[in-house]
Amino acid sequence: MRPNNYITAYILMCIILFLLLCIGKCAASDDICFDPPTAGDIVVELEKARIMERENALLREGNDELEKQIDLLKQVIELKDKQIDVLEKTNKEYENLLKTQKDLYGEMIKNSRPSLLDKITDTLGSMGIGALLMGAILLL
Repeated sequence: MRPNNYITAYILMCIILFLLLCIGKCAASDDICFDPPTAGDIVVELEKARIMERENALLREGNDELEKQIDLLKQVIELKDKQIDVLEKTNKEYENLLKTQKDLYGEMIKNSRPSLLDKITDTLGSMGIGALLMGAILLL
């Protein structure tokens, strides 16, 4: 049975018991008499109603605990989402840093290599100095 059915059964048992008590008082009888099978059924139903009420309370407590766990898990998810955002931002910044370093190292390598014009200028300068020295030696 579902929790709503337990509560309904409990309420019906209470109403039946109340009506039986009222009928007994209205008849001005001090004792309420039932045949043994009916009395046994009433007692069994009342016990079932009490047990169902206890079970209902336990189920409500369990439900409250589960709702608290759900709230905590939602908070954990929010924190994980924020952590992912921070890590993605950090990753992008690191990629930009690596790209900048690559560009700078490329420029440094390019600047450290002598260009063809520099080589030609150095070679012609050396040849010119050599020619001057040879001319000076020949003139002496």
